[in-house]
Amino acid sequence: MDYYIVYQGDIPIGVTGIYSYHEYPDDAWLGWFGILDKYRNKGYGGQALDKTIKLAKEKGYKNFRLYTDEFAKSAHKLYESRNMLKEIYDNLDDKDNFIDAKIYIYSLSLDGKTIEKWNNKLLGLKEQSNKEH
Repeated sequence: MDYYIVYQGDIPIGVTGIYSYHEYPDDAWLGWFGILDKYRNKGYGGQALDKTIKLAKEKGYKNFRLYTDEFAKSAHKLYESRNMLKEIYDNLDDKDNFIDAKIYIYSLSLDGKTIEKWNNKLLGLKEQSNKEH
């Protein structure tokens, strides 16, 4: 896991990061990602995302992926503006009482090849949720 603070000058305005799953070594996943409200819609989120994608590529990953829920509508616009492939994640082995929103996976090829769909491979969201509650 690598996490980074996003700055505007000397002011910390957000966070981004990259992590991976041992089971999927070719895939870099976007970690906690966010920009403070007063700095949103000014291009900082796009710059931070682009830099994160570039870092993932430099680290040798073949794919860049993230998951988000249906309520992050402005984030969906950002990811779609980067031509990321969007698919619904509804792996029945990964459902629990805490995750009641639709979950989406966004994917981007980093090696110039056609991106392979995630196709509902297990992410472990249920396990992560159980650790948090």
